[in-house]
This record gives sequence, structure tokens and C-alpha cells, in this order.
Amino acid sequence: MQTEKIKEQLELLRQISIIDDALLDLFSRLEALVAKRNELKNSINGLKENLESLKNKKKEQEFEARRMEKELKEKETELSNFSAKFHSLKNNREFQQFKEQQEKLRAEVSDLEDKALAMLDSVKQSEIDIQRAEETLKATEERLKIEEKELSAEQERVEREVAYQQENRKKVVSLLPNDVAKKYERIHAKVKRKTVVPVDVDVDKERFICTGCYMSITVQEWNEILRAEELIYCRQCNRILFAPDTV
Repeated sequence: MQTEKIKEQLELLRQISIIDDALLDLFSRLEALVAKRNELKNSINGLKENLESLKNKKKEQEFEARRMEKELKEKETELSNFSAKFHSLKNNREFQQFKEQQEKLRAEVSDLEDKALAMLDSVKQSEIDIQRAEETLKATEERLKIEEKELSAEQERVEREVAYQQENRKKVVSLLPNDVAKKYERIHAKVKRKTVVPVDVDVDKERFICTGCYMSITVQEWNEILRAEELIYCRQCNRILFAPDTV
């Protein structure tokens, strides 16, 4: 009678252990799904930030282009006004000074023209970069919308499975004596996985191994497991042990 009772308890404990391992896998899957969804959101945010940065860069370039254009016009006006003084020159020394200053102003105008053109080229390149960034963002949003929908559906499926397994676990635990259930919970909290494990047996070599921590089980302990008069625990990891093909 005692043996049958212990065997029944072992079977229930084994079922709970299987459920707990399944729940751990499900929780890991949920964590991975949440992480993936966050990754998708972060990738979109990164693209949006990049686009905003490009737009700000273009605004700064346009502002600088307008400033250069204004400076160029002022310098051109200065050159034009200075060149108009040519007819008022009185001697060769004034002419030489005039030519030197005129060449200097022309060089400044030329330099400003080059810089202004380069800045306009930068603005055009920024416009191209912005267009590409907008296209990339749009394509990525469309692709990620599909992925997000799939991930959301998968997450809901896993959450339903978790709820089912948790409800199933409650039913099985309720069939155990309270002290046995509490002892199982303490062990499970410590070892996490494989709370109830079979013994790996090689009778010819008299080798018996706990498949939870892979420590040896004595022949006496093995015989106690076979008799099933009480629950037997691994001396090393405290997992609940059972004989293969007996539960």
C-alpha cells in the first residue's frame, strides 16, 4: 500500500517537474519575444533619429549657404566699388597699389565663390541622404509592421500556453499531500530545472547516477528507490529520484 502511494506521488511529482521545465522554456521564449519587439522598436527609433539628424544638418548647411551668399555679394559689391576708382588714379604708384588691392579682392571673391558652391553641393548631398533615409525608414516600418504582428501573435500564443500549463500544474499539485508539495517547491526553487529525475543505471557495473547533477548513487540508495517505500533524494543536489520505467 505504501509502495503504491509513493509511486503515485512520484508520478505526480514527475508530471509537475515536466510542467515546470516546460514553463521555464515558455518564459524564456516570452523574454526572447519581448526583447525582439524592443529591438524592432529601437531600430525604428534609430532610423528616425538619424533622419532628424540629417534634417538638422541640412538646415545648418542652408543657413551657412545663405550666410556665404550674403558675404559673397558684399565682397562683390566691395570689388565693384573699388574697381570704379580706376579712373581716378593719378600716378603709377597709385596704379600699382590699386592693382594689388584689386587682385586681393578678386581672390577673396573667388575663394568665397568656391566655398559657397561647395556648401550648395553639401546641401544637395544632404537632400539625397534625407531622401534615402526616408525611403529606408518607410521600407523598414512596413517590414517591421509585419514582423511585429507575427511576434505579437506568437507572444499571445505563448502566454495562452503558459496559462494552460499553470492551471494544469495547480490541478496536479492539489493531488499531492501538502508536505510533499512544499518539499518539492523548495527543491524546485533551488535547482530550477529537472526537479524530479531518473537514475542512470548500469546494473552489471553497479553504477547508478543522478541525471540531475551526475553524482553517484549508492547501491543501498538504489535499492531504496526500487522499494519505493519513501521518496528518495539525491545527497548532492537534493533532487527527487526515481527508477526508469517504474513511474
